[in-house]
Amino acid sequence: MKLPLFSRIQKIINRNLDIRIIKTYEGATMNKIPDTYFAQHTHGAGGIDALLFNKGDDVRLAKAYQAIGIFAATPTLLTADAATLIRAQEAYLSSSYRGELFWGLFSEGNFGSPNKRGCQNAALMEPLTLEALERLFAPALQEGFPLRVMFAPETVAHLEGTMKSILGKYGSVSLVIGHTDATLEKAMEALRYGAEGFVHFGNAMSGSIAQRDPINPEQIKAISQKYDSELGVKDMLFKFDCQRLMDNTGGLGAYFEVILDGIHVHPEFFLYMVKQFSSDLVVPVTDQMVGTGMGIGYKFDVSGSTAVVSEPSKKNPYRGYPGQKMLLAVMEGTDTIAGSLATDAQLATNALHWLTGDYAKRSDLGLNPMSSEDVQEVVDELFSNSESIHMPDL
Repeated sequence: MKLPLFSRIQKIINRNLDIRIIKTYEGATMNKIPDTYFAQHTHGAGGIDALLFNKGDDVRLAKAYQAIGIFAATPTLLTADAATLIRAQEAYLSSSYRGELFWGLFSEGNFGSPNKRGCQNAALMEPLTLEALERLFAPALQEGFPLRVMFAPETVAHLEGTMKSILGKYGSVSLVIGHTDATLEKAMEALRYGAEGFVHFGNAMSGSIAQRDPINPEQIKAISQKYDSELGVKDMLFKFDCQRLMDNTGGLGAYFEVILDGIHVHPEFFLYMVKQFSSDLVVPVTDQMVGTGMGIGYKFDVSGSTAVVSEPSKKNPYRGYPGQKMLLAVMEGTDTIAGSLATDAQLATNALHWLTGDYAKRSDLGLNPMSSEDVQEVVDELFSNSESIHMPDL
């Protein structure tokens, strides 16, 4: 069975580099965090757009990534027309950094659901098909360049046939679920046919559980009962039902990206994920936008619209480690989140802060008490995944 993309990349890294996993303990100081990372979900940084990438931009993007601790990445391409996508692929494929800094590409937008488009251009979204994939990503497919493709399974007319035809023809492709309105059973169906996991879990997905609010165990219980009696309800119960997922996918071990910038999801959402899904299946990601590393007021393009670097607000509060400043990108003139501006080091700091702080002390989340060994094991598992593979100078 083919390993998930991040597992394959991790094996490559382990063959070639001396990787040492960060060790932490209860009460650890905030400077005990990794400082270099593999970024599996990044839209660019320092004003350089991973999508609007042209030949000659590789040095500038390499410097922008180096400044925030990224040593390798799979640049993430938002929804775009074929000409833009092909130009970007050709630029990455011809780059001298191919295979060194750029280890693959991630298509996040074109095959998502318009109902869950987020800040992306719904007019360019379409159902995943083999024909559409080959039309939009021919350069990467022809060269066997690793390509992670996000899609909304509920929009695909013949899910099993489509997924098997793609995965059977292209061993370099991995499929993941995201920007979706799928029901639980549709998500499980996609996993059975070869989907490897979920993109920024809890964001741009259906759900009556608010991912930015504190967890309410009674609400989760009520939704579970509702699902049992009302098959097909669009509550995205799989957010909190790992066992059902594993039972229905033969224990394939789907992975769950989560944006740990302290804004996109509530700390308790993250802690509950760690409990339900096990920390080795949770993949911290930045989903960082072009404005990462830029100042407040900096503007940039997102699928034809304008986003601006802003501070957290009452609607979009920051709940991460108070000793670090966090910014975010919102659509111009609104408080609608366009994306994260976090660095991987900030993710690690937030995770450690939440695992050892007050949020972890809620007994009804089942995370209390946590011994120092428990905390160390969770952090080790979280940051051995692809987004946070690192080489700290211990």
